[in-house]
Amino acid sequence: MRKRIKPGDLIPVTLSRADLDLVVEIALVDTNLTGAFRPTEKEAKLMGMLTLDDLDEFIDSIAAAANHAPDRGAERKLDRVFDRLRKLQRSYDDGMWNDS
Repeated sequence: MRKRIKPGDLIPVTLSRADLDLVVEIALVDTNLTGAFRPTEKEAKLMGMLTLDDLDEFIDSIAAAANHAPDRGAERKLDRVFDRLRKLQRSYDDGMWNDS
């Protein structure tokens, strides 16, 4: 079951520092999105507050980067980040999404 939120509400997105570094290095992601991430109490983790639209843009950039990754290892890492963020995205519903 999805958590119902309002359009434009922010949701917490957590990434490891290594994952964010990889995304920044390989993916063409808007710096406003990557700049939203801040350190958490666990030093290796970063958290950003994004709307579902922002998260969708972030995920799309990661998918494109994975499809054109310079090597198989980077592709697998980006795929794992993509899968985790897609699962997070699908756990929310702002009434604006159609997963068909």
